[in-house]
Amino acid sequence: MSEKAHEARACHHRQMGGLDRAKTDSSDFPRRRGPVLRRGVFRTSLISTVHVGVAMSPPSSQDVSFKTFDGSQVEACLALPASAEPRPALLLVHEVWGLDGHIRDVASRYAREGFVVLAPHLYSRPGQKEVLTPQGLERAMGRVWGVPPERRRDPKFMEEIMAGADEADRKVLGLVLGGGEARTEVFLKDLQASLEYLRSRPEVDPKRVGGTGFCMGGGLTFQLATMGSLQAAVVFYGQAPKPPEAIEKLNIPVLAFYGGEDVGLNSGLPELMGAMVKCKKGFELKIYQGAMHAFFNDTRRSYNREAAQDAWVRAIRFFKANLGE
Repeated sequence: MSEKAHEARACHHRQMGGLDRAKTDSSDFPRRRGPVLRRGVFRTSLISTVHVGVAMSPPSSQDVSFKTFDGSQVEACLALPASAEPRPALLLVHEVWGLDGHIRDVASRYAREGFVVLAPHLYSRPGQKEVLTPQGLERAMGRVWGVPPERRRDPKFMEEIMAGADEADRKVLGLVLGGGEARTEVFLKDLQASLEYLRSRPEVDPKRVGGTGFCMGGGLTFQLATMGSLQAAVVFYGQAPKPPEAIEKLNIPVLAFYGGEDVGLNSGLPELMGAMVKCKKGFELKIYQGAMHAFFNDTRRSYNREAAQDAWVRAIRFFKANLGE
């Protein structure tokens, strides 16, 4: 079937209300059984879009804190649009680098588009904030990210890294990469508390709250999306929910972005997409050919301007379509 004919057929299915038919569009993805991909876009249902509107007045931002499930305080950045009416809101979950200048900038950018944004600092708990400083994270994590992805997947890799690190770096690596499921559970509970705080704000319409995150934060956002905590989610190169059966609980639209050269994460995408199709979930995935992991972060060497700009437009349209303006 020609490309025009394929698109016409897909359009016909959408107009007729067809259920979650896969639209194919990717060339740089590994060939595997399951949903077919061509040129970088995969959809299991139509996610309506709107034009990105005229940006609002410059937003304001402030640092806030609130209690989480165990009584600890979570620090966060709150970005507010210039609006007197309750607005749709977003929970913005940071990368492994913590609540840094880049995440604060992204929060302001979303606020300029009319969203109230809360970006919690998941490392602000006692005993973490003092260790997981920007400088400490850069130095310690540089030992990890400076190694090719295939090497990082070697089970002995972390043992070698820890053996060669000094005490300060070992503390950072232990807090960031250790803890496994228990650590993730704490993060998710802190994010649930963050959502409760966000919905309590007078500037927020509590029925219109979405979530987005990058890398580590992307995976946490994806997990939250299966927990009934959000109305819409945008995932930037995040791991799929665990266990795979969690996809069955997904009842909101999800938009996800991945770099074509992000070999480690991309290896798990066929299973993810197969689960989305099987469970008939609203899901759209965009793969950017030639882009690396963390292609959206304009403070990193991995930044890909073309991919980042396109993903930004898609994210804004997606949130405005699903949360309103």
